[in-house]
Formats: sequence, C-alpha cells, structure tokens
Amino acid sequence: MTINPENLDAIAAFISRVDDLIYRKATGTPSELAEMFDTSERSIYRLIQALKCLNLPIAYCKQQKTYYYTRPGRLRMGFNPEEEGGL
Repeated sequence: MTINPENLDAIAAFISRVDDLIYRKATGTPSELAEMFDTSERSIYRLIQALKCLNLPIAYCKQQKTYYYTRPGRLRMGFNPEEEGGL
C-alpha cells in the first residue's frame, strides 16, 4: 500500500481493523490475514513489525493460530491537543 494523502483514511481503517482482530485474538494465520485484506503475507509481516516498533506488545500463538496482545490495551490513533502553554 502506497502512502499518500488520498489513501491515509484507508490505511488508518486497515490498521484499526487489524488491531481489532489482534485484540479479539481472531487474526488467523498470517496467510489467512493477508487473504482477508487482499494483500500479501509479506505486507502483513511488515505491518506487524511496524506495530511492534511502536511498542505494541504483539505475539503470535501457534496453537490458536492468531496474533494477540501480551498485555491489555488497544491501539489508538489520533491527535490529542496539549493544554495551552505547553513547551
């Protein structure tokens, strides 16, 4: 997926949907997840690695065949303005 202003909403929605599946422990295998989003397995591996670089505690369970969060929490995207007078 190429990043440009026209598809930022689609990228955010994609990441949000993957986050929801990880949260619910319902991703399936990387291959199944790629098929679900009509993308490559390599793209899924890259996304998971990028999320891990953002310190999301993601692991994969071979028995349940799903990604999951190792600690409670969710990914939140957005901008939170600071109080005036910051910096």
